[in-house]
Amino acid sequence: MRYSIAISGFQPELIIKPFLRVRNPLDELILIVTNNSKSLETADAVKNVLAFNNVKCMLLSVNDIFNFFEVLVNLEILLEKNGKPKWINVSAGPGIAISSLTFFSITHNIPVVFYNRENDKTSMVDISKSKDLFRNAKKNLNILKLIENNPLLLGEISDKLALSKSTISRRISLLKEAYLVETVIINRKMTVKITDTSLKLLEKKDFFKP
Repeated sequence: MRYSIAISGFQPELIIKPFLRVRNPLDELILIVTNNSKSLETADAVKNVLAFNNVKCMLLSVNDIFNFFEVLVNLEILLEKNGKPKWINVSAGPGIAISSLTFFSITHNIPVVFYNRENDKTSMVDISKSKDLFRNAKKNLNILKLIENNPLLLGEISDKLALSKSTISRRISLLKEAYLVETVIINRKMTVKITDTSLKLLEKKDFFKP
């Protein structure tokens, strides 16, 4: 079943806007709710929008939305019953419950979606890649240092490190998945540049010590 999960907080737009903007068809949205009247009002508002888009809305009731472990246990039961969700909305709900959703997402390699009301933007992030961030940074320190000050073509990196283009391409893919480098195609050639995340890591020299 193609479904996603969100917490029914007090602001329906934090659930509705990501749902409308993520290009990933769903059959069902599962809303985690409590007996709080505002939470139930939000659920009703979301249900109406989903019904208009031919998507079912199921309510998953928890006794204490501020209980990290209760939320997590319910998510694990849901996973066993329905399989992995397509994505999880971490825009709405109390911080501790969102932490539970985030932990669940990382553990089971599920993308998260969040809505930024300030710029009216919805983003999807595969936060499971965070597990590879530090390992890939250390393993490919030579590449990060090489492009620290200036972006380079893939071929230039290959030449300077005396490694094949296919090897460098694989390593760049890993770094890109961990948000440590960015790539841009210019005149059919791949240019690789460092990200702010990598720059901050390179500033922490002790981090790269054996």
